[in-house]
Amino acid sequence: MGADNRSIRHIFLWFAVFLIGKGMLWGNIIGMVFYFVQQQFGIFQLDPATYYMDTVPVSLTFWHWLLLNVGTLLTSVGMLIGPSYLITRIHPAQSMRYE
Repeated sequence: MGADNRSIRHIFLWFAVFLIGKGMLWGNIIGMVFYFVQQQFGIFQLDPATYYMDTVPVSLTFWHWLLLNVGTLLTSVGMLIGPSYLITRIHPAQSMRYE
């Protein structure tokens, strides 16, 4: 239909990166809210008879956060490279036959 296989793969992967990025943004926001709430208020309690502390300790460093996000993005995009090659093998005329 006018688009070569490489451009179809690029469109598929960029759209996937956009969706993954959006999910990571919301996940980071929710995770940071839980982190700060636990750090300030200690809403997640531990049994003091069993543990040496009464609340769940939390720790966050920039490098751990960065490594986790970069690793998640690279792993997710890496898992989508294979399906992007499969998408280029689908011919529009054949796919419309099954609808």
